[in-house]
Amino acid sequence: MRAVKVLVTGRVQGVGFRYFTQLEAKKRGITGRASNLRNGQVEVIAQGGADALAEFLKILRQSPSPYGKVTDVSVLELAVDPDLTSFDTH
Repeated sequence: MRAVKVLVTGRVQGVGFRYFTQLEAKKRGITGRASNLRNGQVEVIAQGGADALAEFLKILRQSPSPYGKVTDVSVLELAVDPDLTSFDTH
C-alpha cells in the first residue's frame, strides 16, 4: 500500500477533472479525495496498491475534457491513512 499527495496544475478546474479523478480512482480501488485549491490547482490525496497507484498517476497527466489542460503534476509520498475508505471530491 502506498499513499501520495498530488498537485495538478493547468486548466483543471471547471472541466470535470475532479469527477474524472474520482471515476478513475474507483476503477482501480484507490481511496482518497480530490479538491480544488484557491490557486487553480487540484489537490489529490490517493492511496492504494503500488501498481494501481502508478497507473492512476499516469491518468492524472491528462485532461478528461478538450477544454482542460494538465501542465504539471507533482507527487509527494505520504503515510498511509487507514481512515480513508472511499474516494470523495470536495
